[in-house]
Amino acid sequence: MTGAVTLPPAKSRPARRRGHEFAFLPAALEVVETPPSPIGRAISGLIIVVFLVAILWASLGRIDIIAVAQGKIIPSGSTKTLQPLESGIVRAIHVKDGQAVKAGDVLVELDSTVSVAERTRTEADLVAARLDAARLRALLSDVPDPVAQFEPPQEADRALVAAQRHLLASEVAERRAKAAAMDNQKIQKEKEVATLAASIAKIEAILPILRQRFEGIDLLLTPTTPCTAFGADADAPQDAGDNIISWMYATYPFNLTGQPA
Repeated sequence: MTGAVTLPPAKSRPARRRGHEFAFLPAALEVVETPPSPIGRAISGLIIVVFLVAILWASLGRIDIIAVAQGKIIPSGSTKTLQPLESGIVRAIHVKDGQAVKAGDVLVELDSTVSVAERTRTEADLVAARLDAARLRALLSDVPDPVAQFEPPQEADRALVAAQRHLLASEVAERRAKAAAMDNQKIQKEKEVATLAASIAKIEAILPILRQRFEGIDLLLTPTTPCTAFGADADAPQDAGDNIISWMYATYPFNLTGQPA
């Protein structure tokens, strides 16, 4: 009878713990059974690769040495200065180095954006100036209706023409209002002059009568004394003494005719 050899049962591999199970293990088992993080290995490998690349580049790479200095380029042959009438941005160059050219050939094409915009603005200013001139000519025309004499240029925009026509009508109305106000002031001044003339005529008519009355009136003036006034109950000033002539010699009564009263 053949004896059978029985092998011991193989140890089963413990199941891998989940992440939340490590929190309930003792500290020592948690450190032992927690798998290492792959980030550390990746960083170490990256550092090694960078170090090897740096060594390889330092061994095989080349560095250009550049020196910065100021200088001046002097051509060996004859030169010709090309300069446009107006500066601008170069859009295209139609010639190459060493190419033969003749008079009239286009060498360089400049960007016309700025020039076109400037031309458009100048044309608009010219049209506006012509509109102003037409409006002023119509305003200065000696006609009953200056608005009808307004002749705008043909190339003017309709909106601008309408605005200038409205402005002309406003100026005409303002001028007429000022003229009417001046006419009213003139009429008022004429009335004032007529009133003053009537007053002068009335005074001139009364003046002879007043003159006749004045010539027939003999006005008696109160005598005066060459000394300080004294009371009515005194016969003479206190400092006059007995000399009456000292305060009476120039006090004779007189009237407007120059005769004694």
